[in-house]
Amino acid sequence: MMTGRFSRSFAQIFVEELLGRGYQLQYEAKAYKAKLHKERVKEARENSINLYGVDDTVTDQEGKTYKGTVYAIFEKLELNPAQQQSDYAEMNSIDKFGKFVSVKYKNEKKRERTKKFTAKSNTKFCADDDGTEKCFMGMKTKGNALKKLSNASNFGFDNSYFYEIIYENNGQMVLSKPGEEGSYVLKFSDKKEGFIIDSRKNDKVSAKLSKYISNCKSLAEDIGKGEFDLSNLGNLKQIVDEYCKNL
Repeated sequence: MMTGRFSRSFAQIFVEELLGRGYQLQYEAKAYKAKLHKERVKEARENSINLYGVDDTVTDQEGKTYKGTVYAIFEKLELNPAQQQSDYAEMNSIDKFGKFVSVKYKNEKKRERTKKFTAKSNTKFCADDDGTEKCFMGMKTKGNALKKLSNASNFGFDNSYFYEIIYENNGQMVLSKPGEEGSYVLKFSDKKEGFIIDSRKNDKVSAKLSKYISNCKSLAEDIGKGEFDLSNLGNLKQIVDEYCKNL
């Protein structure tokens, strides 16, 4: 009898221990998965061109500046789609990237507020990226009808975007599209929209740009004649420097 009771008790303990180990293993597996996901997100953020919580400023089209923590999403993180972070779910749909910037700031009453701006509102923002300040300007662009059609088919109907300012002279600018090497924008102070320079043939882009800046007759003629290789960044800077100096 004693043996029987001992045997049943031992069996119960054995089963309970197995169940306990199972729960523990399941818990450890979940914890490991969560840790792995966190590490993947961290690595993806570090390798991304996105700006996550960097301290700097956002200036709206009225000239009002908000100083605080800036967030700008230019691309989707390289993660499994099922693992995308819900914090940025709003920006994870197609044609949303590069079109918004948010800033967390404190108002006059020292209360924290968050404000979001769109690229089409001609907002400008700057951000400290690993010790280097980068500035971006939101704008619509001309010069690439195919891109506009692509945006329309994605239900965006909006080809505005935040471009990084890489050169500026007297209000004229050369900008680049984050994450797209060789894609530039020329922005002239007397024109509301920028002109996009991409991988199309030089003669086609030159003809359109020449027409776009026809108010600067001398420079427009030189561009129309193909005197500038528009894929060359130095030439784009030269165009900005010469813009309307000798009409």
